[in-house]
Amino acid sequence: ALTLKTREFEIGVLLSMGVSKLKIVLQFFLELAIVAVVGFTLAVISGSLMAKKAGETILSYQVSKSDVSIEEKSTFFDFSADYFTDITIEDLTSNYEVSISPLIIAQIYVAGLGIVLIS
Repeated sequence: ALTLKTREFEIGVLLSMGVSKLKIVLQFFLELAIVAVVGFTLAVISGSLMAKKAGETILSYQVSKSDVSIEEKSTFFDFSADYFTDITIEDLTSNYEVSISPLIIAQIYVAGLGIVLIS
């Protein structure tokens, strides 16, 4: 409602020039969609970069916490490093990757544009 009130003069000029009400409404929706797509694109890019950094930080924290001896953690179970010899910590950290699937990105765009159009 606030946007329409501030653009009242523009709407009046367009109507006086013979532009149909449908075209004016479609123009407003197109403007909203363009702003939303730009915003969602920036959000997806910055969000994936932050998720990657956060994932790497959490992984490095977990690796540093795993330096604590397993024997110190439990007196009830017999943990041994011999059970997990297939992968090293270096292999784990080098192969670790945080990514957002294209399906999730598409869902973000569809849900976001739906909310923008409904509001």
